[in-house]
Amino acid sequence: MPIYECELWAFGSAGIIRKIHAPANASLEVIYAHGQNDFRPVSMTRSVSCGDIIRWKGRRYMVISAGFKLVANDFIPDTQDILLGYRSL
Repeated sequence: MPIYECELWAFGSAGIIRKIHAPANASLEVIYAHGQNDFRPVSMTRSVSCGDIIRWKGRRYMVISAGFKLVANDFIPDTQDILLGYRSL
């Protein structure tokens, strides 16, 4: 299985990288599901949450409450961005 990367920003994680094992050509939804400790646990690492950023196909997507939002390669979320991710529709 390929390894995808997720930048953990929510909960003060400061961009720690979580490696996510998911099928080749996985969608963002599948990568997100494989980033959940209920589905694929990783010791000493929290699950992917709103405000985190999944690296996929050369781009970065912030997890929001109802899907994903494309963000710039140099984007670093602050507390307000993460809160907006929780409140997005």
